[in-house]
Amino acid sequence: MEAEYVALSQACKDLFPLLDMVKELGNAVGIPVGKDTYMHVQVHEDNVGALTLARLEPKRMTPRSKHYAIKYHWF
Repeated sequence: MEAEYVALSQACKDLFPLLDMVKELGNAVGIPVGKDTYMHVQVHEDNVGALTLARLEPKRMTPRSKHYAIKYHWF
């Protein structure tokens, strides 16, 4: 479960530069992209344990999973 949760966190981190690049490309070709423009992105995960951890607030994590909250639970 830890490896899947780390991979989910890394996938979300990798999305931010891509979203910035899409916004820059939109501005370059004349598509108005501002701060109020939102993009819907889906990240698929098939591990139930990783999904459960991702949906928990850091306060509600168990003692065994608290180290996830410190390093990976930012999204």
